[in-house]
Amino acid sequence: GKPPMADSTPTTSRGTFLVAMPVAALASPVAAVPALAAVTAPDADAALLALGCDLDVAWAREHEAFAALAGVDTPEADDLTDAASDATSAIVAQIERLTATTLGGLAVKAKAVWWCHCGEPIGPGSLSEEATTDVRLASSIVRDLLRLGGEAAHG
Repeated sequence: GKPPMADSTPTTSRGTFLVAMPVAALASPVAAVPALAAVTAPDADAALLALGCDLDVAWAREHEAFAALAGVDTPEADDLTDAASDATSAIVAQIERLTATTLGGLAVKAKAVWWCHCGEPIGPGSLSEEATTDVRLASSIVRDLLRLGGEAAHG
């Protein structure tokens, strides 16, 4: 049979953990990760980290374009918002192709997935079986985590 459970063993439920977590960490889970990246070589994921900065800038420009042209229904407005989205998409495509070797690099990939979801919270039903950019990025993150854990490359 199973050994008896010790009554004095402290346990922390997920709910207790989440209640104790700072609200800022919940609002932007990616923002909490860069401090963890300092544990590894600072230039290990330099290209990914630079693309993460590029993603921040492009995503902000994309928001500005959509906000400035909200309610404007013209081909020119569509061209401007499409160009802003295309610029961000091109950066995400570069992020997708790189292999992360640090937590900071993985955080950049997670931010790219978040962009794919328009900054909306990513819940259990958010990803699907379709081969969309966000699903491919999620698969890339899993492969990178397996590599970091010493597992053979998968895919």
